[in-house]
Amino acid sequence: MFDLVYLHIGLDKTGSKAIQFSCCENTASLNKAGIFYPTTPDTVWHAEFASFFHKDPKTYDYNRAIGRSQKQLRLIQSEDLSYIRNLEQKIQQTHAKKMVLSYEGFAFLEEATLRKMQYYLAGISKKIKIILYCRNPISYAVSAVSQRAISMSPLWDNVPVQNYKHICEKFIAIFGYENMMVGNFSTKTDIRKDFFKTIGFNFATDKQCQFSDSGKNRSLCAEAIIIAQALQENCKAEQISEAEFSWRYAPILQKIKGSQHSLSKEQLNQVNSNSKEQLDYLFETFAIDFSDSKNTNKTPPPFSFSSGFIDSIAKIISTPTEFTPPLIPEVKTEQELACQPFIGTLRCLDVISTLSTAQKVKLSVEISNDTDFHWLSKGLNPSYLSYHWQKESGEMVIFEGLRSPFSNLGLPSNQSLKTHMQLTAPLEIGKYHLILTLVKENICWFEENGFEPAKITVNVI
Repeated sequence: MFDLVYLHIGLDKTGSKAIQFSCCENTASLNKAGIFYPTTPDTVWHAEFASFFHKDPKTYDYNRAIGRSQKQLRLIQSEDLSYIRNLEQKIQQTHAKKMVLSYEGFAFLEEATLRKMQYYLAGISKKIKIILYCRNPISYAVSAVSQRAISMSPLWDNVPVQNYKHICEKFIAIFGYENMMVGNFSTKTDIRKDFFKTIGFNFATDKQCQFSDSGKNRSLCAEAIIIAQALQENCKAEQISEAEFSWRYAPILQKIKGSQHSLSKEQLNQVNSNSKEQLDYLFETFAIDFSDSKNTNKTPPPFSFSSGFIDSIAKIISTPTEFTPPLIPEVKTEQELACQPFIGTLRCLDVISTLSTAQKVKLSVEISNDTDFHWLSKGLNPSYLSYHWQKESGEMVIFEGLRSPFSNLGLPSNQSLKTHMQLTAPLEIGKYHLILTLVKENICWFEENGFEPAKITVNVI
């Protein structure tokens, strides 16, 4: 039994994905410190955990988003049961005293589902703590507008304000006020380091702890948002989906340099008016005070294009981007994978037999794509080079290896590519199997669907 389980109910625009990726990248260090962050081959968060307790898994937002709702209910329930059993098996194997579960969607679950989760967690842990970060409403609104711009959504049809009061009251009723750990998200601090401190992990003394750019979102500048709105209008005639719009234009829009986006005077007034109840509640209940920063935003001056914007546009126009339709299925379904398996091979071009513990290495590899569709290393679910470390006994020590993009243009069908990938050796000495492979982020590992990875025996000393 754990001494403590942290349930991170991360909301959007509070660094949730950065926290989740960081936890996955540092699972070994966390385990060494007595903190268990369960991972799966497909995801870096724990959305599947809630599906098991949901009264109607077919209506669960996560299941609908990834296409599971199309399956029969009994099949979803069978998969959920397998997930829980696999989690329980990992729990039995760990010696950690703490566990962390994280997912943005936890905040919006119905009380009935949360009560079932609470009952289950109380059976495996002495205490349950809720971690929630709140963001200054003005800062949140600015970031939300940027996100809406690359999602083909109207920027201001409804005022972007989080209902912190409703969410907190729901969790207090189930988990208790004394178990609420509500913090202040700020773009001026590294939320990942703050989160690690909150769960009791001293990253400063761990030499192997690393913080990459995985999971970080880039906000658009003011000029890019204006261009995004024009693109939205142009794309209405094409009737493209939000997903395709984001895949096409987000990488370009994020490259544009210009003025920092800010809200108009009218928008500021709307956010301040709509967020007053939330601010009062956070201050009275958790002593979180945004008053110092609430009205510091100035109305933007008359708009003019900056020199940085003009320069970046010139570079983008002079270097046209070649678009290749994303033929890899964005949703993992049995039918799609049966039709388009990830046939191909990966070959290590370097000789590697001995490494030091925690040694960082750059390897030369060759990838072969033997399918009839393009492998992309960008977009909604990009494909990356990655790896697993496995003991001779078969125990998986590190499953979620570092990610390495292999090409901005991806790898066309029936072609090969020589490139490089980064990896880090395990923390403990021993004889290991190093498995070099590819992963389609949040979808699947290639070797699960026909790909032949490189397998190397390595002595870690």
